[in-house]
Amino acid sequence: MPLNNSTAQHKKKTRGCSFRINEESLKILNEEADTQGISVNALMNKILKQYINQFRHIKRFGAVITARTVFNKIVDCCTEDELKKIAEVTGSTETKDAMRTLGIPQTYDTVIAHIKMAGTHGGWFDFNQHTKNSGEYIHLRHELGKKWSTFLAETVSSIFKSILDIEVKTEILDNYVTIQIPK
Repeated sequence: MPLNNSTAQHKKKTRGCSFRINEESLKILNEEADTQGISVNALMNKILKQYINQFRHIKRFGAVITARTVFNKIVDCCTEDELKKIAEVTGSTETKDAMRTLGIPQTYDTVIAHIKMAGTHGGWFDFNQHTKNSGEYIHLRHELGKKWSTFLAETVSSIFKSILDIEVKTEILDNYVTIQIPK
């Protein structure tokens, strides 16, 4: 699923656009913007970005949206070995298929963008990225327990191996995964 990952993203030109919206929807948008402490324009840009990067692809890829508590119970029903098998397929086959289906070139930057998008728009984790002397680090924080950490570590490792032929190191703890990408 695409996510433009350029530093120029924040400097992109904007254009004015007007459209009609029903009164009840506008009222809800105003209330939500007030709750978030942002303008309706900023809220609409947020909503449109989420639609462009995630929701428009949900039907195409057969995604299911469910409550975090339900999802966590499903994950808990699986053994770690079962989750690792699912994660390996998710990371290698399904990610590659999604990128090819959407016409996304398979480069280091697009892989990082894809992983970040899974967290940002998919609700899988909070994404942080750091560069140090020993390499690049991706830190994925979540609240779904060690089994989910195991799944994430295996998924991301499989993505890097199958798409970029890079072996990464992972550190797995209850509510986070740190991935070290060698220089």
